[in-house]
Amino acid sequence: MASSELVNVTKTALNSLAEYSERRPIFSRLLKASFNRLKNFTWTPVCIILTVLSMAATLTRKLFDSDSYLRMAEVGILSPTDRVELIRGDILVMSPIGPRHGAAVNAAVRTIVKAVGEKALIWVQTTVVLDTFVVPEPDIALLKARDDSYATKHPGATDILLIVEVADSSLEYDTTVKLGLYAIFGIPEYWIADLRNERLLAYAQPEGDVYRVARELHRGELIAPRALPESEFPVNMFLP
Repeated sequence: MASSELVNVTKTALNSLAEYSERRPIFSRLLKASFNRLKNFTWTPVCIILTVLSMAATLTRKLFDSDSYLRMAEVGILSPTDRVELIRGDILVMSPIGPRHGAAVNAAVRTIVKAVGEKALIWVQTTVVLDTFVVPEPDIALLKARDDSYATKHPGATDILLIVEVADSSLEYDTTVKLGLYAIFGIPEYWIADLRNERLLAYAQPEGDVYRVARELHRGELIAPRALPESEFPVNMFLP
C-alpha cells in the first residue's frame, strides 16, 4: 500500500473510531494514545485501530448486570484498586485521582462528618447500586442513617440524600452522563466540585433526566443539603 493510501485509510479509521468512542468512552484513550495527528505512525497502531473497528462492527456487546459486576469484585477479577464503575451495563475505567482531587474529597469528608454527626452516613468512593445496570462509585454520598451502616446491602437510590463528585478531567462526563443518570434515578441533590473552573455546581429537584434547580457557587459562600438545612458547609472546602 502506498504511503498516501495508508494515510487515507488511517484517517478514515480514526474518524470512525472517534464516532464509536463517543458511544463507548473507554475507547477514547486508545484513540489518543495510538495517534497524535498521524505523526510517527507505524503499522502496529494502524492494525490496532482497524482491529478495534472490526470488532466493534462484528461483535455483540456484552452488558454486565450489577450481580455479575459485584461478583467479579468478590472473586478478585476486579481488585479493590481498580477504579471502575458499571454504567449502563458497561464497565468503565475512571480517571486516576490526582492530588487536588484527593485533597478536595478528604477536606469535604472531614467537614461533613463533623456537621451531620449521627443524622446521616458518609459513603466515600464506595459502591452504590442505582439499577441493575448502573453501579457507580461517587466521590461522596450522603446516606440516610441505618443501624447496620449498610453492612448487609449496598445503598440504593432511595437511600441517598446527596451525591458529590469532584471533577477535573471528568468534568464533561460528570455534567452530562452522571447528571442525567442521577436525575433519572431520583437522587435528590447532586453537587459537582468543578476544580477546572473553581466553582461548585449544585443541582436539585430531579425530573426525568434533568434537575429543575441548578446553582453555581463560589468561594466565600455556604451551602447546605436540602435534607439537612441546618448543616452548612463552606464552598471553599470543595476547592482546595
